[in-house]
Amino acid sequence: MDAPERQVDRRQPRDRESRFERVTLRGILQQIVLRFGTEDQDIIWRALATLCSWVIDAEGDSFIFASSTAVITRAAETTMHVIVTFLVLFMMWKLATVSRPLALSPDTIVIVDVLGEAFVLGHETFSTWESTHNFLLQAFQGRVGMSYVQRRAYGLGNSEHLLIGPRLWSQVVRSGLTLKMSVVVRERTPQCPYCRTARNGENSADNNGRIICTREDCGRLYYTHPNEVLAPLPPEIQMPGSFDERAASLPARVELISEAMRRPQTDSPLSETASAALNLRTEPSSSGDSDLTSGSRGRFQSIVVETVVTMFTPDIDARPPTTPVSHPIPHVTSVRAFHALDREPSRSSCFTH
Repeated sequence: MDAPERQVDRRQPRDRESRFERVTLRGILQQIVLRFGTEDQDIIWRALATLCSWVIDAEGDSFIFASSTAVITRAAETTMHVIVTFLVLFMMWKLATVSRPLALSPDTIVIVDVLGEAFVLGHETFSTWESTHNFLLQAFQGRVGMSYVQRRAYGLGNSEHLLIGPRLWSQVVRSGLTLKMSVVVRERTPQCPYCRTARNGENSADNNGRIICTREDCGRLYYTHPNEVLAPLPPEIQMPGSFDERAASLPARVELISEAMRRPQTDSPLSETASAALNLRTEPSSSGDSDLTSGSRGRFQSIVVETVVTMFTPDIDARPPTTPVSHPIPHVTSVRAFHALDREPSRSSCFTH
């Protein structure tokens, strides 16, 4: 029993020595310096070594012929004061170099562009769509994505509205909002804007509604957005003037419209009208669109693939005058409306004398 007690007694002085070493100047300096980064640690240690050499040079020969602890104590105190002063000044310098976000005015919005840079716009700038567009034209001068801004092939939105158009701008955009900018790529069918892999039923979406490309070597994220475009019906498939003639010819007209929509793009009047309304761009333009040809789409943080859905409307103003009716004729806005009228022919009586 005596041997273990002796071993414990021998260890106690060592523990006291280790605790004493922790509170020495060297231990305190190590704890302070280790809180900085590796580059800052190197700067601090070099500066401390230089300061210690200055203290030794200032004391001169007093260290060599020191016969009492008073000289050593005075030198240690001087060294300690110099080290503490240096550390305080160094930390103040580090804090001064830290960039602090400025308080934003309550009458501003923030736009995060496709490259991740944030812009703060005042009310006079974001009050209208055109003024915001003019600001982005200046902001993208000489930057990647300038051609998209010049062609207005971009959109601004948030979590509630993917793309905020000029019509809704004054109603939706208000002070304090943060809008994210997206490049808009118009395609005939939904497909990945990076590798052009068509979207299929196997595509999944993340929490923000972005589509994940199924191609293994791509796997990038993008948005899809259907855009309905109104286009007038060509003359050869315009509806007759009276409603009775209209109801009698609905099946034939619907078949004609469906057949015209299935036809490939030719020089027919329908193709010219639809092409003008769709204005699709599936290939790089010839106007020097360097953003597309250089493959810089990979640098954009958000891309929206917009597919256009054509809604054909009868050109009522171009028809010759017909016999007036006592009730207004419902305005047919799409091919689906033709089918709706065809399914409910009994309602036609309410529009005739």
